[in-house]
Amino acid sequence: MPDRNLREEERFARLTWFIQMRWLFIVSLLLVVLIGKYVWHITLHAWAIALAALVIAAYNCVFWLRHRLHRTRPTLAQSRVEATCQIYLDIILLTILIHFFGGVESPFLFFYLFHAIVASMLLSRAEAALLGFITCCLFVLVAGLECYAVLPHYQLGGLLSESSYQNHAHIAVVGISLAATLFLAIYMTSSIVEGLHSRQRELVLTQRLLERRSEEMGKSERLAMIGRLAAGVAHEINNPLGGIMLFSNLLLRKAPAAGTERENLERICSEAKRCQKIVQGLLDFARHREPKAEPVDIHDVLDKTLQLVQNQAMFQKIETVKDYRGEGRLVRVDPGQIEQVFINLLFNAVEAMKGKGRLTISTQSVDRGDGIQINITDTGCGIPEEHMERLFEPFFTTKGVGEGTGLGLSISRGIVENHGGTIWATSKVGQGTTFSIRLPAIQDRT
Repeated sequence: MPDRNLREEERFARLTWFIQMRWLFIVSLLLVVLIGKYVWHITLHAWAIALAALVIAAYNCVFWLRHRLHRTRPTLAQSRVEATCQIYLDIILLTILIHFFGGVESPFLFFYLFHAIVASMLLSRAEAALLGFITCCLFVLVAGLECYAVLPHYQLGGLLSESSYQNHAHIAVVGISLAATLFLAIYMTSSIVEGLHSRQRELVLTQRLLERRSEEMGKSERLAMIGRLAAGVAHEINNPLGGIMLFSNLLLRKAPAAGTERENLERICSEAKRCQKIVQGLLDFARHREPKAEPVDIHDVLDKTLQLVQNQAMFQKIETVKDYRGEGRLVRVDPGQIEQVFINLLFNAVEAMKGKGRLTISTQSVDRGDGIQINITDTGCGIPEEHMERLFEPFFTTKGVGEGTGLGLSISRGIVENHGGTIWATSKVGQGTTFSIRLPAIQDRT
């Protein structure tokens, strides 16, 4: 989409330039007529040339106002139609000018070349070639009609001593030279333009890649900084938190079996445990423990993880579907760490379905057997689009207060990336979410 917008803006700019060049041509034409008639005393049909210039100025004014008043950029198709209209109008008016300005002897023949170049810049090569063919046909038609006296010939008296408009050889030479020049110019210009477009696309893709890499590096640096900060904070909190839990449990033992005092102490113990869980999450997030990798069957790891969680109450009304595929199911991972990732994703999926729905776990071979992809799909509420980019940020959570720390997915991403893999999510609100993990596969256990 950005590439299309760039092309639309580029073509719009070229059309604007073409309109400006036409104003310059009109002024130049009027100056040539005035100088030729009153300085060089050339015999000219000034009224016909002036009328043609007026017509050109009229439609150029229409195009100029349209560009000035257009609130939105025209699409590529609209720009192409406008460019075609402008160029063909110019060719027709230029042919009329050539007829009144000496016909086959007219110096305005060179402006055909200019329009061939412009057509190659604004239109496709085939469209520009068609324009070249029509231009040659128009020129041959006018030259032929003048040659056989169907149209009057307006000789440039005072500029040329003798006329060659009835010289068949001269007409043939000029016509062939014009055709060769036009088609050569069209070919060369369109080749250059196509090459520039190709280079431009490469530069745009490279720029996007650099921006993406820069953004990823920025995120990595921010995560590393957050990790160091989190580790420091967690260590500072851990010691006083341990004291709070110790003395609150001692007081709880001495508290009456019922009453407000016991309820308050139980609340203190409960909140202290929650704080301890958050601190442990901070430490897990900040700690970069190297995985103890070994060859394992990823299907075995998934089955073991399901056995660990399926007996819990929240999974009782969940329909679990397994769809294991792919030959390259052996991966070199730390089973404990990968189980931690799967458990986190499974619990998130069940919580999104509010205890009722279908949980699908599928695997497939990717990258021609060099990788394996694990998909965990739920039929829950889905994730809003504005939250998708922040899913793996530390401390970001859509759960209520006290229901999550926002570190699970951050830790999961760190584990997966430490194993040389990638993790991402796709979601549709109201339909569900799929978390996908891609890990490098191995071919055997040796």
